[in-house]
Amino acid sequence: MARKVAEALDIRLPVTEQEAVARQPTDDSEAYDYYLRGNQYYDVTHDGLRNAEAMYRSAIEVEPGFALAYAKLGMVHTQMYWYYYDRSLERLSAAREAVDRSIEFAPDLAEAHFALGWFYYHGDRNYEEALKQFALVARKQPGNADALYATAQVQRRQGRWSSAVDNFRQVVLADPRSAWRTSEFAGTLVSLREYAEAEKLFDRAISLAPDLKFAFFQKALMCLVRDGHTENARQVIAAALRTNERWAEIAYLEIILDMVDSDYDHALEFLSSAGGSSAMIATGTAEYYLQKGDIYRHQGFAGYRHYYDSAIAVLQDQITLGADQYPHYLHVFLGKAYAGSGQKEDAIREGLLAVECLPVSEDAFVGPDLVAVLAEIYSLVGEHDLAIDQLEYLLSIPSWTSASHVATWPENGRRALRQRVHAARSTCSLYFRSTILRVSVMFPAVRR
Repeated sequence: MARKVAEALDIRLPVTEQEAVARQPTDDSEAYDYYLRGNQYYDVTHDGLRNAEAMYRSAIEVEPGFALAYAKLGMVHTQMYWYYYDRSLERLSAAREAVDRSIEFAPDLAEAHFALGWFYYHGDRNYEEALKQFALVARKQPGNADALYATAQVQRRQGRWSSAVDNFRQVVLADPRSAWRTSEFAGTLVSLREYAEAEKLFDRAISLAPDLKFAFFQKALMCLVRDGHTENARQVIAAALRTNERWAEIAYLEIILDMVDSDYDHALEFLSSAGGSSAMIATGTAEYYLQKGDIYRHQGFAGYRHYYDSAIAVLQDQITLGADQYPHYLHVFLGKAYAGSGQKEDAIREGLLAVECLPVSEDAFVGPDLVAVLAEIYSLVGEHDLAIDQLEYLLSIPSWTSASHVATWPENGRRALRQRVHAARSTCSLYFRSTILRVSVMFPAVRR
């Protein structure tokens, strides 16, 4: 098709693009059919990846030298490992073996080198090696949106924000119809507190795909942390529900907005309703107990700690049954539960452990969210100075932390912040609640 278009327009394709057009992935139609079916299944869900794996394996059985199928199989194995569906060394080895076979059969295949970069990125967080492979793909196929997108993702985890933004700009130019990638660019700009441009990109993503629920969710959450109040966030939710049925994340956000507005009765009613209970994503029933404990604590209900104790039991079981299942998230939620239960030392230990599992130095995109929950833990157990230290740090780096609620206080400065928090333990409640929400939604498998 590309060759026919070029001939019709009387233009000449670059040599690299001519090679890509000329190359046929396989001469075996049955193998190619399996490969295409694998591509249809390929996504971030467990079932999708399992079905894709079966199709790629079938393609390779029919055509043992099918390099492209090996490359995609390697990516499936890597995704299985990255999303914690299977954190075994066997799965990681299978990923590398499939990628190596792909390169063995087709050393110049761009997709094979992309799969190798994907392995370096998602398999062992070897960011520099991943970038080398993505750069190689970009040289072979200038304007390759996948390589640009992967490069931008890696760079924001490295904290190379300016480079990440530059590459995201190229991504939306190279792939202007991708609502998902546009939304991802917007989320990156929120970390940089570039709210005006982020909002425009969220709107573009929503116009491209009104059923892209995550774009609505992220825009609503951005409005909350940007504004320091719930009005605009509620308007975004109302728009989302005009075109989509209520879903988990947005229902959870509605509960958070009720809590921000101190409408605890409505939050509790919604949490207990069918719509509310379906929203308990993240750590499942543990998150339900954490939310209920939060609501009852703010209402002054004497028995609120029982709900935190229930969350502790659930989380301890999860850690025991699968200690490598998103350990940073499990530990940070366990720390929050211990804090709500009044177990100070255990709370701080778990919060610090979570931050150590995924420090900002290793992941500048997700790491700040864990620091934010650590700040809430410090606040809950009475270590207000330490909470403010974390908050000030987060305000000094790219993160989804907003200073809007701080700016509205009548006094400012470090000393004033400390005095304010000492005077009212819930001063930063808006910030903490929005952060807990963001961390919850990132667990387990919405982050690429």
